[in-house]
Amino acid sequence: MHSMLSRYPPRQRAICVMTLSAACARRKAERDLMKTASSMGSLEKYCQKIAGGGRNRAAAYELALASGRAYKPSDQISHYIKATPKKVAAYEAAKLASDFDPQNRDENIDYYLAKLDELVKKFWGLATSNAKAPQQESLAL
Repeated sequence: MHSMLSRYPPRQRAICVMTLSAACARRKAERDLMKTASSMGSLEKYCQKIAGGGRNRAAAYELALASGRAYKPSDQISHYIKATPKKVAAYEAAKLASDFDPQNRDENIDYYLAKLDELVKKFWGLATSNAKAPQQESLAL
């Protein structure tokens, strides 16, 4: 973990440490873990695309299918990634947000830490770009 954080400047490292500490101690609020898919397309079209190899499986759709509930394209579905004994695809480890039990937390800490690392890499790179903002020219009045 230290090697992962050592590549970031002190301010970003502090933010990462606080977030990582909260995640590892399971103090993060469940709403911070949840992902919500809105404007879901038709489940029938999803199944057709999966069968035809036209798209990858997605957690929200897989949960909607497994629920047996008649989801409409405009419905939202929230989920999180639960801990599993081995590494599996996110859609296989997804669990409905409504099934989250704060007394028996089962979120996948390693999954969320990896996602945090991806975000830090992605956005910190933008913030440290060597490209300078264009200077405004002075106007002669």
